[in-house]
Amino acid sequence: MVLAFKENTDSLILRSAVRVEDLPDPIGPVEALVKRVSSDELCRVYRIAAFGTTDQFIAMVARKMGKLQDGGIANMDAAARIIVKDFLNGKI
Repeated sequence: MVLAFKENTDSLILRSAVRVEDLPDPIGPVEALVKRVSSDELCRVYRIAAFGTTDQFIAMVARKMGKLQDGGIANMDAAARIIVKDFLNGKI
């Protein structure tokens, strides 16, 4: 399957047409998700403070869930995969 646009790829992922584990870049679908779901709802679900950007949101979720790399740096890929899985499983 050849997809013409990145947005189509993100949309397919959010509709469970592509496995989360097979994503080369899980941050793109989270950006699409942040556009679809209100920030208040995301803050309530993950019990985090308000955020300004998608990267801030993913970093806050990573810290909240303990997904940190060496030196305390947030593991953005692992957190993004968790967020996408939560969406697909109906948590969000």
